Amino acid sequence: MRIDSLHSTCSQFASSFDLVIWDFDGTVANTAEDVWGSLSFAAKQKGTEIPDVFMQSAEYLALPVATIAKLLIPDLAERDVLSFEADVSHHYRELSDFPKTILYGGMEVLLAELKLRHQKSYIVTNKPLTALERILMLKQWGSFFDGWVSAEKTPEEYIPKGELFLTVIDGMGVKKDSSIVVGDSASDIDAAHFAGIRSIAVTYGDGDPCDLIAAKPHLIATSVQELTQLLLGGGKGVE
Repeated sequence: MRIDSLHSTCSQFASSFDLVIWDFDGTVANTAEDVWGSLSFAAKQKGTEIPDVFMQSAEYLALPVATIAKLLIPDLAERDVLSFEADVSHHYRELSDFPKTILYGGMEVLLAELKLRHQKSYIVTNKPLTALERILMLKQWGSFFDGWVSAEKTPEEYIPKGELFLTVIDGMGVKKDSSIVVGDSASDIDAAHFAGIRSIAVTYGDGDPCDLIAAKPHLIATSVQELTQLLLGGGKGVE
């Protein structure tokens, strides 16, 4: 794979879309510390603490909550694994004020500029809807977006993101070729391919950069500054 500087191509690219479909965690906002906060709350209910080495690694954060519980307490009974999951969910959805959740540097300016240009922004996330809406309300970020939806049907069942992309495009009254997906995980890029939509992979978030490149996004941004260049004109392309 070859990464070239394609300033003129990206300028054309930037002017050719009406809708940006955003992943949230690791793409728009850095939410990791508050997720760890909820995991720490659940761990304390079980009389233990999460080691620093866990919280310093995005790999651990990507694991299912049940797996994290069993890594912390290997002999944890199944009923206690379920209560650990419930404690995490309760804290994150209802108790946390998300004090450490922040927009990535430059993201507020980018979202505001897209709004000024009448280019729509829509969040499609696996994050629980109640948690997302509390964050948007508490942080007053909701006005940057034209809508949002969660793929979560139940804590164990999710609607495929690719299907949601198509639903959002239809609901917003735009075409596939005037839409673009921005995400930090290979699954975001895979979902964009499924839906037949262009994609930008961001490597500044929680996803593995090698997995992102292997998923073959149309473009790659290593920072919000590069993402801004791609969406507003200029940047890097992938061939």
